[in-house]
Amino acid sequence: MIKHYIGGVYKSVLYILDHKKYKNFLKKGLYKYVFPIHTPLFRPKEIDIIDKSFIEKIHIVGINLRAIDYKDSYSLNKFISNILMFKGEDNKFIYIEEVNSMDIQAIERIQFETSMEIPKGLDIKLYNIPLILKEISRIQKKDIGKEEVLIISSDRDNIIKTIDSISNVFNFISLIGLDKDEEDELCSEILKTRGLSIFQPKNLEKNLNRYNIIINLEEEFYIDKNQISQQAIIFDFSLKRIFNSLQNSLVINDINIDISELLKWENEFINSLVPSSLYEGLVDNNEGRFNQIYIKDSFYKVRKHKLFLNV
Repeated sequence: MIKHYIGGVYKSVLYILDHKKYKNFLKKGLYKYVFPIHTPLFRPKEIDIIDKSFIEKIHIVGINLRAIDYKDSYSLNKFISNILMFKGEDNKFIYIEEVNSMDIQAIERIQFETSMEIPKGLDIKLYNIPLILKEISRIQKKDIGKEEVLIISSDRDNIIKTIDSISNVFNFISLIGLDKDEEDELCSEILKTRGLSIFQPKNLEKNLNRYNIIINLEEEFYIDKNQISQQAIIFDFSLKRIFNSLQNSLVINDINIDISELLKWENEFINSLVPSSLYEGLVDNNEGRFNQIYIKDSFYKVRKHKLFLNV
């Protein structure tokens, strides 16, 4: 359980290790002689409990030793039942290192059956979009603020959060994903409450290549990706990362945030650089600045106005 005190209430997170990391940990003992013969799918075990003054407790758990097919009902049920073995009464959040290998249905099922929320880190990612673009504009030596932005989302609240995050940087923002009536209503509301005109593209396929910044929050949405400019900067915050197949060099999926100053721990399982979803579970604010950018399958760090692969 990872806990911290917020306005008189403790938030707590149960931390589930990646199966490879868990297996490597067990291999340090007698299991190194067993695993070459047989590696079970499940072997639930409490790995570590770390007590700190700022955080009441860090409870690290291993569940599975091999990759799980989360679409298989039996395997998912077994995974959930093993999680429940370690759940405390005050657990509200669960962080699973392998969440990106799950589909939406599995995530929703885990949340429902365990009564714990899997943090997504979306708010902190949206907060960091202008900060990331500021660094990219320095690298590319151009004014990104003059570019046109396309937001793809069917979630009204997330659209508003995204617009609020970027509206101080961009004047030209387009929106797709809502049905026509809801889109009209939202655009009218944004104009009235924020004085900002949101564009509603009608011939998107013909004009898609004019958008040099795309923010995607949808898991399923069809557009002709071949029409997207190869110079476009894409923030793909979908779980499925549906834009990663593009040739674009800048398809940003996530960020890492340095929490070493907050937590001051040394642990072989949890790094001081944590992804947005874990940051959301640990820290009660959405204004942490990114330290690394996750581009497709690797983390990069900005150094001297250049992106360097973190190795």
